[in-house]
Amino acid sequence: MYLGCPNSMITPQIEYFLVTGTSLIQYYEPNGERCHSQHIRFNANEHNLPLDTVFDIDIGFDHFPEDTVSLQCRNMKIMSHLSEEGLGTLFGCIVN
Repeated sequence: MYLGCPNSMITPQIEYFLVTGTSLIQYYEPNGERCHSQHIRFNANEHNLPLDTVFDIDIGFDHFPEDTVSLQCRNMKIMSHLSEEGLGTLFGCIVN
């Protein structure tokens, strides 16, 4: 997410905030091991996701410097792209 340009007199430290999703939704069902974690669930085919997917903010959220992410990008596999509405919902969950 791009929020704007810094002052040209400083070199910005760019960080990426990453949250990963999982289709192991059984852990998030009532009485499941992760049911009380801060998470958000999207159903299959909702927001362009092929499977029911949970984004667990408590364990799946971290931030990394730009150079670290750049080095690891070749190891990442894009499974889907969230819709703008889905990104907004996920962003709201992270902010809270």
